[in-house]
Amino acid sequence: MALKETLWHWLEEVADHTRIEWSELALIQAERNDEVKAGEWSAAARLKCDKCGEEQLLKHPDVVTACGKCGEQAFHRKEFK
Repeated sequence: MALKETLWHWLEEVADHTRIEWSELALIQAERNDEVKAGEWSAAARLKCDKCGEEQLLKHPDVVTACGKCGEQAFHRKEFK
């Protein structure tokens, strides 16, 4: 019983810590004028390609990939709806 409780406690701590880190990432990205580049981690967001305007939707934190339409590496964050 004690092992099971310890495991759940550890999982709660990890989950809470991860949630805080993703919130901090979102704040850092907002301070950077909403610019995001391919290869960087991003919080959930709608990203608009700087070259062709194609949008990329990240429903959860993930690594940004190059634009699927033109291959551009730079994006700007748009309002997440």
